[in-house]
Amino acid sequence: MKMGGYYGIDFGSNSIKVYKAEEGLVYSQKNLIAKRGKSGVVAYGDEAYEMMEKAPEDIQITNPVKNGVITDIDNMQYMYDRILKELKVRSFPLYRPNFLVAFPFDITEVEKKAFYDVVESSQIRPGSVLLIERAIADGVGIGQNVVGARGMMIVDVGYEVTEVSVISLGGIVISRLVVNGGEKFDEAILNVIKRQYNVSVGQKTAEQLKNRLGESEIEDGSSFTAYGRHIVTGLPAEVEVEASVLSDSIHDLLLNIVDSVRIILEKTPPEISSDIKKSGIYLTGGSARIPELRRLLAEQTGLEIFIADNCETSAVDGLGQIMESKELLKFFKELKKLHRFY
Repeated sequence: MKMGGYYGIDFGSNSIKVYKAEEGLVYSQKNLIAKRGKSGVVAYGDEAYEMMEKAPEDIQITNPVKNGVITDIDNMQYMYDRILKELKVRSFPLYRPNFLVAFPFDITEVEKKAFYDVVESSQIRPGSVLLIERAIADGVGIGQNVVGARGMMIVDVGYEVTEVSVISLGGIVISRLVVNGGEKFDEAILNVIKRQYNVSVGQKTAEQLKNRLGESEIEDGSSFTAYGRHIVTGLPAEVEVEASVLSDSIHDLLLNIVDSVRIILEKTPPEISSDIKKSGIYLTGGSARIPELRRLLAEQTGLEIFIADNCETSAVDGLGQIMESKELLKFFKELKKLHRFY
């Protein structure tokens, strides 16, 4: 069988991204699917996201990935097949595409296999499927030498989970998956606006405000405009929300991430600890840009904190770089074969 092209897939809790070798990121949309009763799927991706908090009761909008793992294989399979058709990916008996798939390390074997099964069972038959730990893909994606002996720590602050990992020699030395991330930040922001301003805002508005927090360092006295419904009058309302109020609302959640980092540091082998002392901690993931997180991590660990330029796409970028490097691709193929892992 002649091998086809290479694709990298990141099934994130917030979005699904596809990287095509030699072309780059070719797909990035929300990982959501909208269904109307028994009638079936009415939308997926960004189109389903636009329906959130606006759809009638007979339309249900769900995410096939929860807490970093695929929990609804049927809907994920449907979305995956439609995305490949949208991208015009083809599979022929003698020419099949190959896939690299990112997955969180600290999950069960059954949960790991779900990532493999969605790709393997697709209508677009793959030539090969190679699972790569997300932390490893992140490391490659932010320009680090993950196959060398120098250990490093990568903290991926995702939508529903934060993955704290120490890596060395192309593998995971120690890792912890924490159910805490951008979604909880959104909920905290939503609640504080309701409590302090008597205005009820939607989840999408809360997410936009959180993203504004991460755009740049917040100046004293700065504020953001939010729209919602006034709790007392029931009428549409506009409110100026102080940035400091939003920052304070997620403070405890950020401390929880910092505590997880400290726990992993305490369990890290001494030789790797010395490497991390020299190299610092690398922050990535969709919610990594919040300045308060960087400040708290530096304060609590005494280490230098680096935020990746490509926080939102580092994992899928890493898969792409592995695919496009003969040396890296060969290394990880041999490594997975040695470990008898998919």
